[in-house]
Amino acid sequence: MPRQKRFFLPGSIYHIIARGNKKEKIFLEEKDYNFFLFLLQKNWEKKPLKIFAFTLMSNHFHILAQATDEPLSKYFQPVLTTYAIYFNRKYQKTGHVFEDRFKSYLIESDDYLWEAFRYVLLNPLRAGLVLSLSSYPWSSFYYFLNPQKALPFMDFSLFTQICPNGLEDLQPITNFLVESLVKEEFWPEDLDGSIRYFHLQYLAKKICSELNLSYTELLTDEYKRPVVNAQVELALRAKEQYNIELKQTAEFLGKSYNSFLRTIRKNRKK
Repeated sequence: MPRQKRFFLPGSIYHIIARGNKKEKIFLEEKDYNFFLFLLQKNWEKKPLKIFAFTLMSNHFHILAQATDEPLSKYFQPVLTTYAIYFNRKYQKTGHVFEDRFKSYLIESDDYLWEAFRYVLLNPLRAGLVLSLSSYPWSSFYYFLNPQKALPFMDFSLFTQICPNGLEDLQPITNFLVESLVKEEFWPEDLDGSIRYFHLQYLAKKICSELNLSYTELLTDEYKRPVVNAQVELALRAKEQYNIELKQTAEFLGKSYNSFLRTIRKNRKK
């Protein structure tokens, strides 16, 4: 079966993710992280594009980047190919280093952009790798705090929108990041589950805003008609926009799949 062609919108911002094959590590030591950053820089010199945020984890990475008039693959595929050759030679391995192609999610609105920006930066903290993001050296947040170490491809314009006074006043970005660290929220440890939860949470908050509901109501007041309508809308959008299955949305809402399926069918008949 041929691969599905990517949807590409020139000039748009994308959330880009790539993971190690079979979820294995792609960065084993400091030199690996540094070589990957070097490749991002070398390809940026040939095909400049804005990279607003990134986080390199041991077995995957996240990047927020604004495309030029060329497909993202023109920039990222050479990076991944060269890194895979380097990795296999260094560690005497064969086969794929990365799991299939990189994934790219179109950032279709400002609110999605800021949610994705926060999600990317918080990855090391959510994974329990550090107690403070300032101590994690493989994220653009670290380089924002240490601009003397930053490479030219790193675009800090999103950071400066939050912190117009730069390093003199970091409280705004601290507040921005802490806003999402609610203890009651459950974030799956696996990447697929985490991305799925992020998209469901983003859509849920968006729908609540549109329908004048609270996030808590959406997750708890299941028998109120406005809430039921919002939950159905969440399931439909999740499937259409991010290919999230009904069973996974039901799990996010704390509902049984069968009862939620009946609710969906009833609403479709109306």
